[in-house]
Amino acid sequence: MGVEKFYKVFDHYEVKSKKAVIEGNVIGVDMSIYLYRANLGMKSIKGLTDSDGNSTLYLNTLLCNIMEFKRLGCKGLIYVFDNPNHSFMKEAENKKRSSIKEDALSKIEEEGDSLTEDRKNMLEKQTFTLTSTIVSNAKKLLNMLNIPYIVSEEGYEAEHVGAHLSKMGIIDHFLTEDSDTLLFGSKTIVRKFKYKYKVYSLDSILSKYDLTYEQFLHTCVMMGTDFNKKTKGMGVKSSILKGKYSYCLETDREPCVSLCEQVLSKSKCKHKLLNPGKIQDFDKDLMITQEQRVSKNYFKSKYPFTADMVERSGAEDKPGLLKFLIKKNFNEDRIKKILNSI
Repeated sequence: MGVEKFYKVFDHYEVKSKKAVIEGNVIGVDMSIYLYRANLGMKSIKGLTDSDGNSTLYLNTLLCNIMEFKRLGCKGLIYVFDNPNHSFMKEAENKKRSSIKEDALSKIEEEGDSLTEDRKNMLEKQTFTLTSTIVSNAKKLLNMLNIPYIVSEEGYEAEHVGAHLSKMGIIDHFLTEDSDTLLFGSKTIVRKFKYKYKVYSLDSILSKYDLTYEQFLHTCVMMGTDFNKKTKGMGVKSSILKGKYSYCLETDREPCVSLCEQVLSKSKCKHKLLNPGKIQDFDKDLMITQEQRVSKNYFKSKYPFTADMVERSGAEDKPGLLKFLIKKNFNEDRIKKILNSI
């Protein structure tokens, strides 16, 4: 999800308590990632089901998360859904994910009764898909609690929406695991870390690694994203320096010679310093591809946000939500307690 090895290369964040992040702030939430996490977090994706055997783990987790946000003094919530029609930009990544699911399904069928419970659970998690029913039920729960949400426009990602809300000052933090959100320009992203949060600030990252936003974006695209393949040789230790040098080659705005010497001296290519012809080949290898160039432009594109994109029911319906969840095999007394606390 997001930039390959991003959190190893840009290992700069601030650990904060949940209360410090949430209290008094408006929080945006990447719903797709949280729905996946809710369904895949338990040992089995069928840990909680309705009478038809459909998983209801996500409803339980969503409700508990909302309760926690309210308990910690959250000023407001906005959930962001991906558009049901996948972006053409993600075609290669989606094919890769589909292949993994198909492979897992084949293994379940081939191994049949010989599957151990643990292996079966693992393979079933690999086949998991966010269905229209799961998304619809999640929206229904939000509507009954009068919590706003946004469905990204076709051709755009939830991370794009989250970044736009952050840049506009509509939200204070965006909860996601997807580093792409920072490439879209979000001020911060927040990841779960045990019982706390890791807060990644775009400005802090740029300052820490002495990068402009353009250099940062260029480097990340070279590392590989959901929208493009990586540049060969972009390792954890060398990516930032190679990204700076590549950006210099593209723009001719910095002293490329000194950067080249730094890159080569810290790589496995020290011998090329003695051979100008080899350096030219090295430069060519670090020029970004057309696919990467398209990705850069996509990350810099402006999201076409208007206020009417925010969906909200206008009124709570806790009695209706209680009935809805009881039909899904939830314990009535437990749900009443949760709803009374929200």
